[in-house]
Amino acid sequence: MGDDKLKKKLACFLFVILALVFTACEEEFKNLEKTFDGQYYQINYPEEWNKQEFPETNMIAFSITEDGNYYESVSVITIPGEDYSIEEYKNMYLDRIEQAIVDEVKFIDKSFTTLADNEAFKIKYVVQGIENIKYLHLGTINNGNGYLVSYTSSEEKYDDYIDTVEDMINSFRFK
Repeated sequence: MGDDKLKKKLACFLFVILALVFTACEEEFKNLEKTFDGQYYQINYPEEWNKQEFPETNMIAFSITEDGNYYESVSVITIPGEDYSIEEYKNMYLDRIEQAIVDEVKFIDKSFTTLADNEAFKIKYVVQGIENIKYLHLGTINNGNGYLVSYTSSEEKYDDYIDTVEDMINSFRFK
């Protein structure tokens, strides 16, 4: 039982260390009634999702909770002073995933895309354990800062929220 808690804490720690900052778009997105307006970015999110700010880690998280339990979430982390190419940033992040996760990791996608009109990496994987957890990470660099946007969900519910998450990602804009 203690190992499961440690694994969850390690996964959350990795998530906090490596998430990116999104910004909200001027367009209207279905079911994204609220806007988080940060110093460097904006992102739209659904009204029924909880927003938590973690200034000590430069992270904002949007999550669904039921009965006080954590469920699916999207987080955005700003990582000051990231002076890497996208390829270097992606490889560094992959190394961190492999070092931090003690369960079996099954990578689904390791590719390049765009985030807020910037070149970005995309990494999708499942951590297999008692409950399989699926992750989607998009990372980019803007004005000398790294940004990591992450979606975390049980594998079972991942597809239930992916359309909303993709709308949130598409609403992200740098100021």
